[in-house]
Amino acid sequence: MLLSPTPSFDSDSAPIVQELTDVNSAQANYAETSFSKEEGEFTPVLSKKAKKQLKYVDKAEKSKGKLQVKVHVRALVQKGAKHLPVYAQTTIAGRRLLWQDLRLIAATLVHGPWLVFGDFNCVIGAHEKRGGIPPSLTSCLNFQDICSDYALMDIPTRGLSYTWTDRRIYVRLDRALGNVEWLEAWESLEYRALAKAFSDHCPLLVTCSDLPLLRSLLSTLEACGCSMKEQTKIGLEEIQQLISVKGPSVERLSQESAAHARYQEALNIQAIFWKEKSRLRWLVDGDRNTAFLHNMVKVRRLKQSISSLRVGRQILRQQLDIENHAVQHFSSTFSHDNKIIDTGLVERVIPRMVTDEENAALLALPLGEEIKATVFSMDGSSAPGPDGFSGAFYQSCWDVVSSDVISMVKTYLSVLINGQSGGFFTCSRGVRQGDQLSPLLFGLAEEVLSRGITRLAVEGKLTTIAAPRSVKPPTHVLFADDVMVFLQGNSRSIRALMKFMVEYARNSGHVVNKAKSSVYLGKFSRPREIVIQHLLGIREGKLPFTYLRVPIFQGRPKQRHLQHIVDKIRCKLTSWKGGLGVKNIFSLNQALLLKRCWEVAEGSSTSTIFLKDRFLKAGLHPKLSSLKSSIWLGLKKQWNVILQKARWLIGNGLKVNFWTDNWMGRPLIDFCYIDASLRSSLREKVSDFIVDHQWVIPQVFTQLFPLMAHRIRDISLPFEPLEDQLVWLEVSSGKLTARDAYEAIRLHHPLPE
Repeated sequence: MLLSPTPSFDSDSAPIVQELTDVNSAQANYAETSFSKEEGEFTPVLSKKAKKQLKYVDKAEKSKGKLQVKVHVRALVQKGAKHLPVYAQTTIAGRRLLWQDLRLIAATLVHGPWLVFGDFNCVIGAHEKRGGIPPSLTSCLNFQDICSDYALMDIPTRGLSYTWTDRRIYVRLDRALGNVEWLEAWESLEYRALAKAFSDHCPLLVTCSDLPLLRSLLSTLEACGCSMKEQTKIGLEEIQQLISVKGPSVERLSQESAAHARYQEALNIQAIFWKEKSRLRWLVDGDRNTAFLHNMVKVRRLKQSISSLRVGRQILRQQLDIENHAVQHFSSTFSHDNKIIDTGLVERVIPRMVTDEENAALLALPLGEEIKATVFSMDGSSAPGPDGFSGAFYQSCWDVVSSDVISMVKTYLSVLINGQSGGFFTCSRGVRQGDQLSPLLFGLAEEVLSRGITRLAVEGKLTTIAAPRSVKPPTHVLFADDVMVFLQGNSRSIRALMKFMVEYARNSGHVVNKAKSSVYLGKFSRPREIVIQHLLGIREGKLPFTYLRVPIFQGRPKQRHLQHIVDKIRCKLTSWKGGLGVKNIFSLNQALLLKRCWEVAEGSSTSTIFLKDRFLKAGLHPKLSSLKSSIWLGLKKQWNVILQKARWLIGNGLKVNFWTDNWMGRPLIDFCYIDASLRSSLREKVSDFIVDHQWVIPQVFTQLFPLMAHRIRDISLPFEPLEDQLVWLEVSSGKLTARDAYEAIRLHHPLPE
């Protein structure tokens, strides 16, 4: 394990070793620190005396059981910063001694930057363990409490995700924790888990540099914000001190009100600034917690920074070398055409809908007015870009910056490294399919992929997976540059799919990365599994697995599937000390379930059609047989709300059941007091009672239910053939959003105080 700062020391700032005595600790929490000034590295080692003592303790523990010993913990101090290496015991009870030591050190010796690093022999949450049984919840909570109580933030890890393994279980046991002062003390900071060689633990490397800040504009803005807050605070304190000495008067009270308003405005400006920089969309109005937002910005900077870059067998570590390589890479990429071959795939799977003139317009450079319109369509209050400016800046200062912005968009592209411009390059060819800088065109390329796979199924070349009757199974799901294909494991389907993927790659430049792909098999014999993997050239994966941090599993959700998400949320809020105003997670979950129910009821996408066919009868009424589904298990809790709060607006009447659907405020079956046992036989649509845009109500219905017949005739029908529309009654737009769903849950189902 190494702690390596950039070597730049003088006699005044050289590290000072300070011994902390009388710290009760267990044998496993013992470590000393040595420092090499020439190499500029901190290397925790064990002295010969310590090694002998540890061997003695190990033998004593084996013969006598648990043994408490008193040791010395040494902390290395540089510029007031403390670096504490630890090695924790493997039991919950043993680690409690470490937590006690950390509390004692934090309370008595830490008055500035603090780094705690080493082998903690436990994880913060279930997301840091793969394989085996889930980690102890008590152990995780103890670790989380220590981090929360003393605002120790987990420094983001680069390199290997897990630092210990026995090739069956993978766990992140080794880490570095730092407080806010530690993060502020360094311009750049990297924590890297290196490949293990002789130990079953990965060596750890912490590299930190105290280079001067380069973000001059951002620093100026921050300094101005702090200066404004401090000046207004001093002004408020002065007038309040004057009132306390000389007593209140109309003039002094007026001055106090004005000073208080200025201080309040400064606080609001500071809170807005850090909220924008933190990019936290899930915050709602509440008390200020700028310390939390500060911490989120710092952690995000660490995660997004590039401290080293591998180029072949060479590793670039200097900022200038990284910038030059990035500029050279993109210049080369956008200066030479890719070897893409047109085999006619696009014409076969996508109908021709764009004329030559329209295509020429799409390929033309944007006009100045188009660029201006794009700038003014941005959300002015959104988070600023890497240059530190939000949309509001460009909109308000357009007269000054317009020529530079338009010229930059038309001529150059910029490479940003760690928030700094590393250089510019010109684009000598049009942005084409496969270019990383064009997600829109990438989506168009994926349209070819999607339609091509669908066409294979329609033509019978690809056999889809089995599904319940009346349910059309999906052939594939796309998300960004990932695709999940669902098919039966016969050789004909597999060969047809792979042949198409090869042709798609020749046309688009998008090649399947087989090393990062997996195939998930049903019940096959082992020889058949080997044949399938050979045909695909892809290794077999096992359930459950995590995709985009979401667990993918079979059957009902269990605690072990979702515990790591809960732990991540807890870790995210480590530095939060209250007053943040975060939405209630339980209510938010119920709201999102309600929103999903609305999408199923109202939507017409492939996924919603599949769910309707799977779970619903004709109309919006659920099938009883689908209640055992793990998907329906969550949706059914909110489905009655949909039936009560959603109503059909009649268009052509083709979607709406005349008797059982809600298109008059309540279903007709309730108004007319018809026995519910007859529901399944009532299949008439509203369209059956409409002829030439006029109501045609049977005479027998009018005689039995004259008031209902009159109300039906009062409903106006459109003169044009419009589709029926489902609307949410509690909002004027008729469309249920996640915000509306949250308000509905909060108002109708308030949590107890």
